[in-house]
Amino acid sequence: MTLPALTQNEQNAVDIERAFIGCCLLSSSAYAAAATAVSADQFIERWNATIWQAMGELAAAGSPSNNVTLIGLLGNPEVGPDLNLSRYLASLITDQWCPPGYVLDFARQIREAWAKRCVAGLCDALKIDAQQPGSIPKAIIGDAMQALNDTLARMDPRRSGFKTMDQISTRVIDKMARA
Repeated sequence: MTLPALTQNEQNAVDIERAFIGCCLLSSSAYAAAATAVSADQFIERWNATIWQAMGELAAAGSPSNNVTLIGLLGNPEVGPDLNLSRYLASLITDQWCPPGYVLDFARQIREAWAKRCVAGLCDALKIDAQQPGSIPKAIIGDAMQALNDTLARMDPRRSGFKTMDQISTRVIDKMARA
């Protein structure tokens, strides 16, 4: 089975994930800073998500994340043609090195790439829903707004709390009345 080729944006996202994980494997302080900044489901590459999840499990158990502990937890399966997990982990550290100070910026880029994939998937689903006989536009729009708000909240929890146009216009009118 041949997988579809990655777009340039998807390949860039995978490269950022690789550098991010490599940085966290090299520096426990980088991992500590980034541990809650990204969740495994925000990675585009399946093995990167699996490794990130395993790193979290090891940290929760009080164990460090390195080639030995990750192989102990995950085994040493094939992760690609002629590439096992042990060699993949080594490549994360050697091929994609980044300074620990970049880890939070890489985490932001991973979240942003994930959000773009969510929005694109939502648009595809909206098109299908809107073309269904008997579909209700208000319901479709409401579901879309909730999905976008949920995505925004996961990108940056400080910015959650989507407002409807009615809520925004009411606030503007109230401010104008007080002025």
